[in-house]
Amino acid sequence: MSFGRALARRLIPRVVVIAAALAAASPVHAQPLDPPGPFVVDARGALPRFKESGFTAGELGVPAVSLPTLGVGFDVGAHWYPLRARNVTLGVGASFLWGRGRQTPTDDEGEPTGPTIETRLVAIAPQLSLNFGTERGWSYISGGIGQSVYDTRLAETPADNSRRVRTINYGGGARWLARPHLAFSLDLRFYAMGPQEATDTVAATERITLMVFSAGVSFK
Repeated sequence: MSFGRALARRLIPRVVVIAAALAAASPVHAQPLDPPGPFVVDARGALPRFKESGFTAGELGVPAVSLPTLGVGFDVGAHWYPLRARNVTLGVGASFLWGRGRQTPTDDEGEPTGPTIETRLVAIAPQLSLNFGTERGWSYISGGIGQSVYDTRLAETPADNSRRVRTINYGGGARWLARPHLAFSLDLRFYAMGPQEATDTVAATERITLMVFSAGVSFK
């Protein structure tokens, strides 16, 4: 089965669930309001969820449990809403994600039993979005194709920013305006990447899909 077909089988059910949940959460008002937009800028903290890959751990010569499974970082982006058709507004934009996780295995007394492992995800994610709601608050589903740097390595070795991989991003979120130009913002996004070969400092990775949850504010 091709990568695209396998990805589609995983993507469609997730997008349907996200769309149903977020559309149900869209605010309802007694009088007509303007659509979302015309533009918005996001600034959010991010929590990327990494995976304990036995393949990558084997490349590094450490147990899979030594790999970090949770990272911290930030997610910033900007979106423009040029077109509205009935109850749906089309959005065009992009986001930049940076996230990193580190883990050092320790014994019962807190003493290190192995090297510190670092995993990071840096992604540029162009997005087309379908937005449901009004200028006071709206939900959305979105997706696109961009590039990312994703690697796992010994923390003591230098990072390698030259290994980039094409990445499909998809997910959804919502924004609720607390003030005319300030909103609370949530986003749940998946980043799907193909396998990557090892370099002198970075372990090889298999095909993987990572989940990132982010929360913060939006300005419009």
